Amino acid sequence: MDQDFTVLYPMSSWASESVLRIGQVEDAADDTLRVTNDSMHRLTYLLIETYRDKFVLFDVEPRAVVTLQLHRPALSRGAVSRFGKPVRGCCCVAGRGGGCQR
Repeated sequence: MDQDFTVLYPMSSWASESVLRIGQVEDAADDTLRVTNDSMHRLTYLLIETYRDKFVLFDVEPRAVVTLQLHRPALSRGAVSRFGKPVRGCCCVAGRGGGCQR
């Protein structure tokens, strides 16, 4: 890891056998994020970034649900929601032609 990365994210720990958490000071989380692989494909890895932490999920099986403990971002004045819309769509697998097969 380069020096700038370790300054931004000085702490890393395994939240479970397949979830690596990289972030700031390890203190009590105050929110929960539930991630569901709603596809028929195993995800080799999935990167989730918050304002304070990064989570790398490895080998997420089809229909698996992973629960992450994270820090709630502060809402700015006039904000309605903490999160954007959920990610929907396909789990693409590159074919021989480099295209996406569903």
